[in-house]
Amino acid sequence: MKPFLIWILPSLIAVGLVPALALAEPSEEFVTAVESAHGATAWPKGQALRADFTIRFGDKSWEGTFTVDRDMSLVRLDAKDGTTVVFDGKEVWMTPPDSKFSGPRFWIFTPPYFALLPFKLRDNGAHLASVGSKAIDGAPYDVAKLTFAAGTGDAPDDWYLLFRDPKTGRLDATAYIVTYARDAAKSALEPHILRYLDFKTVDGVTLSTRWQFFNWNEGQGQHGGMLGEWTMANVKFVPATPATFQRPDEARVVPMDQPR
Repeated sequence: MKPFLIWILPSLIAVGLVPALALAEPSEEFVTAVESAHGATAWPKGQALRADFTIRFGDKSWEGTFTVDRDMSLVRLDAKDGTTVVFDGKEVWMTPPDSKFSGPRFWIFTPPYFALLPFKLRDNGAHLASVGSKAIDGAPYDVAKLTFAAGTGDAPDDWYLLFRDPKTGRLDATAYIVTYARDAAKSALEPHILRYLDFKTVDGVTLSTRWQFFNWNEGQGQHGGMLGEWTMANVKFVPATPATFQRPDEARVVPMDQPR
């Protein structure tokens, strides 16, 4: 999996943080529209999202099931190879301890963060600023830039351009850079874009169930062929019971500097 890990890690800002203060206009208007379109207030109380993921890049692929609460303060990954990775709100654990699963800290956060991005725009340490309108495939979008305060999560130098459909309010795409374990200046030269597709509404919450990844830059926008695709299936809400996210007895901790 390592060849396609180098550019898709989002800033892990969701780790047990409380919501930030209300944003200034026009950022508040932008966020409110996104949250409304995706049903942010409909998330069932005391429930976690559970979904099966299939991730493909070239001839590389893997499958697993994620269980995650709305704040991403509790996350569980059950990979198809038998590996379980759990974030309990403080630390990341993995079992079996001798698992060869590559990049457990990367994967415990990355797919859930992309899935829940419409609900993460008020996180503590997140800063949003409107940058006007940009087009994808000739269609105009309202765009805001998401950046992070120093010391926020694993990759505070990441940034995202959020593309909101002016008609539906949905978040349809995000361009971004990856700085985790990389030089920030070099990362800025290699932005990519994720396209959100196949939206599905479950219990009032609207999520994309298929994401496609492409190269992107400010001058050309999206360009080149598709680099990879993630799909999400069997999406449902389940009780966020403590037992689901507790440390497995034989698990080992995955440190911040865990290689990808």
